[in-house]
Parts: sequence; structure tokens; C-alpha cells
Amino acid sequence: MPSTAIALGVAQAVLQWFDTSFQCQKKIPLAEWTVLAGIVVSSPPTTTCSGDTFRVLAAATGNKCLGRCDLNAEGLVVNDCHAEVLARRAFLRYLYVEALIWQQNGQRSSEHSFFALHPISRRLVLKPHYSLHLFISEAPCGDAAIYELRESVVNEMVQQREAREIGQLDQRYRNKFRLTGAKAQKNRLKEAQFQADIDTLLDSKSAQAVGRARIKSGRSDLPLEKQTLSMSCSDKVAKWNALGLQGSLLLQWFEPVFLTSVVIIEDDRAMSIERQNMALYRAVCSRLIERSALVEGTQLICETSVVSVNPQFSRRRNFYFDRPSSCLAVNWTTQEPHWTQAGEIRLPTDALKVACRAMDAARFLHIFFNDFDLEFLMAASGFKQGAKKTSKMDIIAMEKVASRLAKRNLLRAFYHVQCQNFNLNSTFCLKYLRLKQMKKASVSPAKLSTSTAFTSDIARRKQFFGAFNDWVGVPATFKQFTL
Repeated sequence: MPSTAIALGVAQAVLQWFDTSFQCQKKIPLAEWTVLAGIVVSSPPTTTCSGDTFRVLAAATGNKCLGRCDLNAEGLVVNDCHAEVLARRAFLRYLYVEALIWQQNGQRSSEHSFFALHPISRRLVLKPHYSLHLFISEAPCGDAAIYELRESVVNEMVQQREAREIGQLDQRYRNKFRLTGAKAQKNRLKEAQFQADIDTLLDSKSAQAVGRARIKSGRSDLPLEKQTLSMSCSDKVAKWNALGLQGSLLLQWFEPVFLTSVVIIEDDRAMSIERQNMALYRAVCSRLIERSALVEGTQLICETSVVSVNPQFSRRRNFYFDRPSSCLAVNWTTQEPHWTQAGEIRLPTDALKVACRAMDAARFLHIFFNDFDLEFLMAASGFKQGAKKTSKMDIIAMEKVASRLAKRNLLRAFYHVQCQNFNLNSTFCLKYLRLKQMKKASVSPAKLSTSTAFTSDIARRKQFFGAFNDWVGVPATFKQFTL
């Protein structure tokens, strides 16, 4: 595990970001709870600084996700508003701006950037003296949330349940494990259609079996169309440890970007910090080895840590005091000083004008590449705060309230960066999913990449999803849009 000093430094950096944000304090009152997450970059001591330094690159809050009936086939909503997922998407925005600067300035960008050009692939790689960390204010839902609770906590939970269920004749049992916050899945068809029936969920006892891939939790009494298909955060973090944080499209410019550590805050109900950390490491690291989800020869660099912080996160979930969860989800990306120097070159390309269509290209460039204010989403709809009901909006109205982190806008950012030097209008007819699956060398100049590097990327992805054949996720139906 990372040193205690580093883990605490990561946690305190994100907590301080939240505590000093006036908007966060106002929009998420103390009467509500939420989950906080952030991507932090650390660097070791230098001649001018005696200790490690920590900077928050992206941060988010949130604890909800969309049901099937709220998904959008045009890529205009954010399906998963859990904090760690939003923080990672906010970090994607950071990478797109970095890619744009490098496309414009080339090697001159290296002096100010955390990244440098890889000597062989010519893609960007994190400089060796920097490390990336993921902080989450509680255990990610899914496998990491299965850890033993103290006996007194279990007894209290049993008493509370019996009080609620008095008069019922159900068979009760004592379960010493914390509930996962996600539902275990049997193998499913990869191309599940929107109306397809979900397999019968495992009973609550076997649902706590460790190592399973799970979809996110939700009320089990909801109609089928309102239940989510998003995978648990434990599964998603494990995926990032296998494939990198950057996703498929950004592999055009980046080598896989891996986490050095995942840090969470101690659950005071857990039997011990050690047991909680064992569950976290199992879920996001050792499962990859046990399932053979890593390409042969791949070194897993991520470690895990559970820390005790004082003061605690003020909006944390309190299992002893019932308070509502926040209906808002915030996302934020830092702005690097050297990015402002590129303001004059961020002009809409002809390709971007075609890609935007329903949205003014200049407006998109401002929102995605120049606006670094906090963005608040209504987690139950996946649109920005203030949006009308989805049923009352046409696609033009949806464009105006779509998050900058929605798939459609991330795809627009991809085209804008790619088209700085090359005309790629021919790829606009490609569907989003097809573009993600393409071998990137086929749509990029030879000087930016080598076929060997991209073949390795494909092999990683094939190995991971072959090992996680119980991965469900959002159906391909919702990834078939074009610009």
C-alpha cells in the first residue's frame, strides 16, 4: 500500500478542495449526504519543497445513476453520476485539453506538462516523477464494499430490520458483511437489447459472494425499465487498472494512464481498517490477477489504502442518522496556467462546425475547453441543473442542457483535437461505438503512433473483457449515434 503520508496527502487535498468551494457548500447542504471523489497528481520532494506535493486535477460528487428508460441514444446524458465515475470523466476533459495543447505546440508543451512524448510510440506518457491517485470518500459500490462489520454493528442492524419487519414470517439470517451497494450478476448476453429481461437476481445471501461483477444497486421494487444497467464502481475502477483511465478515444494521443493508488476513508463500522483495505485491494487489483484479466507481462502498479481523517468529510453518509442523499452531482476540472496561452488557437475547425450542428461550435469550445467553473448535474436525469423533463425537450433543447462530460461532447472534443492538423471529415459517418473499437492507427498519421502500440491496446481490451465475461454495462444500442 502507499505510504500513510501519501495516502493522507491525497485524501486531504480532495477534502480541502470541497471544503473551500463556496458553491459546493451552498448547493450540497449539511442536511444531505453525498460521495466525494477526485483524481490527484503527486510529486516527490524537491530542493524547494521538503515533502510530497499534491494537486487535485479533477473532482466530483454524486451517488445516483440512470435507469434504462432514462438512457439517451444520442449520447446527451451522463448515465452514471457516482462520484468516482464523474471524477474520471472530468479527468478525461483534462486529457483532451492537454492533447489539444500538444497538437498545437508540440515538444514546447513538455516544460509545463505532467506528460512527455514516449520515445517509441510518440504518444504522451506521464513523466516518471509524477503519480496519479484516486480518492473516494467511501468504499466504491460493488465488490469493494463487502467487508466484515463489528459485532455490535451487526446486532444493531438485525434489531433494526426485525423492528421494520415485525409481523412478517420471513426467514432471517445474520450477515456479518456490509451490503455491496450493487447487485451480483450471472452471465448475460453481451448485446442485451433495451427490452431484454434481466436474469433473476441471486438471493441476498449469495449476492455478498466476493469477486463477482455487479450492476449498481437500486430499489428492487422498481419496474424493470427504471433499473440501471451501469456496472458497479468497483468493477469500473478494476477496469481502469487494467486498461487505463483514458478510455479508447484518447489512446490516439496517450499511452494508457494508470493509477498508482486508490485511497478511501475508513468506515467506522468495519471490523478493522485492514479488513476494509483487503476488500478494496481484492476488488480493484487482485481480482484482475485471479481472473487473468491482464495481458501477459503487464505489471499491476496500483495499490490501495484506507485512511482515517480528521475532520471527517462533512457530507459523508451516516448510517446511524437518516438524512436524504443529494440530488445534485458536481464535476470540476482544474485549469493549468499554460493552457491559457492557447486561447487564441482554439478556433472552430470546419470539422467541428459539422460535428456541432445543433450546437454552436464556438459555444461548445468555450464550454469544453475554456470554462473551468463547477458544473452541477441533476443526477436523476443526467442533464445540467435547471433542465426540463426529458419528455418536454427536443434534441436542440437537450443539447443546451447536456453536460460537457456527456458522450456526445467528449466525441466532439475528440474530433476537434484530431482535426487540428488533419482533415477527418470522412470519419463523421462512423458511429461512436465503431470509432471506439477502431484500431487508432487507421485514423491517425503514422508519426503519432506505431501499429505495435495500438495492437497492444486491443490485446488489453480483449483480455479484460474475456476475463470479465459477466460484464453487462449499457447496451450497444445507446452507443450507435453519429455526429
